[in-house]
Amino acid sequence: LKPYGSNPILSDTVKESITKYLRTKNITTEPIIQDPEYIYLEVTSDVRYNPDATTKSIGQLRTDVVNQIKNFNNTNFTEFGNDFRKSQLITNIDEANLSVVSNDTSIRMVYKIAPIIATNQSFDFSFGNPIYNSTQQFKYPDGFVESVQSSFFSYEKNGTIYSARISDDGKGILRLYYVSSNDSVVELQDNIGSVNYRTGRIRFTINVYDYIQTVDIYAKPARADVVVKENKFLEIDFDKISVSVNPYRS
Repeated sequence: LKPYGSNPILSDTVKESITKYLRTKNITTEPIIQDPEYIYLEVTSDVRYNPDATTKSIGQLRTDVVNQIKNFNNTNFTEFGNDFRKSQLITNIDEANLSVVSNDTSIRMVYKIAPIIATNQSFDFSFGNPIYNSTQQFKYPDGFVESVQSSFFSYEKNGTIYSARISDDGKGILRLYYVSSNDSVVELQDNIGSVNYRTGRIRFTINVYDYIQTVDIYAKPARADVVVKENKFLEIDFDKISVSVNPYRS
C-alpha cells in the first residue's frame, strides 16, 4: 500500500481488517499487506535575498521558495530508487526568484512508524545511509545535539504520562527522555535500542501510550546526498518544510 496524505502508514489493526475482508472474496492467494520502504525528508532553508531586486514581500518570497521545493520533489522523486542530490535542491531554491542571493539548506531523513498503543513493540529498520555522528559524546542537557531523535509521543511510567521522545547518546545507544518544566532533559530509560551510524540501521523496543498519526524518527545524514536502493522511495514531507527569508545585508 502506498502511503498517502498525513497518515502514511497503516496500523497493524487496519492491515488485519483489510486482510480479513480480502479473505471473504473469491481469491486464490493469501492476501499480504506490506508497507513500502518510504524515507521522507525534512527540509530547512535559510534564504538570503536582495530587497533592491524585487517588489515582493518576505512572505511572498517564502511562498515562492516553498513552492520551488515542492516542485523539486514532484519532479525528482517519481520512482523507487530516485536519489536526493542536495546541490540540485540548493540550485532550485536559488532560482525561486531573481532576488535570491543564496540559501543555507539542511535536511534530515524521516522514518514514520505507527506503533500499536500500549504494547511493547520492537522496530528494526534502516535509512540505508550513514548517519552523522559527532566524535564527542553528547551530554544532557548543555550543548546536546542529537543525530537521531523522534517526534514527541505519550509515554506512561509509574502511573504518570510524559511527553517523551527517543534520541541517541552519540555512542550508538538510543534512550528515552522528557523535558521538565524548567527545560531540563530527564531520562525515562537509558537504553531502549541502538543506532548504527555507519549503515543507518536503527533498532529499539518501546511501549507507546498514545500518539498523533505517526511517530516520526529523524536522522541527520552524514553526507550531503541521500542515496536509496530500488526498494525505497524518497519524498519530501510538505509538512516538514521550514523556510526563513531575510535580506542578505541585515
